[in-house]
Amino acid sequence: MVRALPLLLAVVLVGACGGSREAPEPLLSNAPPAGEPGQTADLEPQTARPGSEFVGTGEAFDGPFTLGDAAIVMTVQGEFTRTRASGTTDAGSYLVTEDGRLVLFLERIGESRLTTARPEVHLRSELVPAP
Repeated sequence: MVRALPLLLAVVLVGACGGSREAPEPLLSNAPPAGEPGQTADLEPQTARPGSEFVGTGEAFDGPFTLGDAAIVMTVQGEFTRTRASGTTDAGSYLVTEDGRLVLFLERIGESRLTTARPEVHLRSELVPAP
């Protein structure tokens, strides 16, 4: 009987509170409610994004290279780390397009991660093996 008492109290409390529990609605905004009931506000401005304009060939690099005045290390997994002449480092992924463009997708600058990869387009011919 002593063990059943907590269970009995829980049943009585749930019954007194209406008996059913609805799932909470997902958080759609951190802004206070405004306008019509049920209206939501975006956390950040949202825009439609077109499909990627870059189609890769699958060409990959491995090792140290130079790109302009920067030293860049490329991996066959499609990643890079670049050190500019100023000492700033950035990193991300890359691909080579059929029309000879090298597209670097900047994902990190220094220790800071970007929220969206920023494409940077170069000519494939600008990438030179390091001496």
